[in-house]
Amino acid sequence: MRAVVAIFAAAVLFNYPWEVAQSMLFADQPPFPTRLWHCFVASLGDAVLVLLIWTTGVAVFRSGGWFQPPGWRRYGLMLLIGVVVGVVVEATALSLGRWSYTMRMPRIGSVGVIPVLQMVIVPPLVFAAVTRIDIGRGGEAWR
Repeated sequence: MRAVVAIFAAAVLFNYPWEVAQSMLFADQPPFPTRLWHCFVASLGDAVLVLLIWTTGVAVFRSGGWFQPPGWRRYGLMLLIGVVVGVVVEATALSLGRWSYTMRMPRIGSVGVIPVLQMVIVPPLVFAAVTRIDIGRGGEAWR
């Protein structure tokens, strides 16, 4: 359980600044103080998606610490699941009208590139941070 909490907390901390930075690429944004709250809520959802990536890795590699030590297979899984999750979330939200983009959002088809890159770039950073913290504690979280 400690591992799940650590991953979730790190994922919120890493995703929040990304959400704030990319918020100007989304249409119909509220005033800045309200936008900060919306970005925080979005970062909670992003953290759940990072846990989904972790859970997939647990199923594939049969270990809670599957991302330690890093390797090409592990990063490949993070990349693959990150792209799939990012595209599915964005396409679904767009089709449901949950959000839309400004003209500044780079896209492939109708899907925004920046939010998909978020699910590719941030999870490895989260797992690296959690590994670093865990090593500092003697590596107990994954046993």
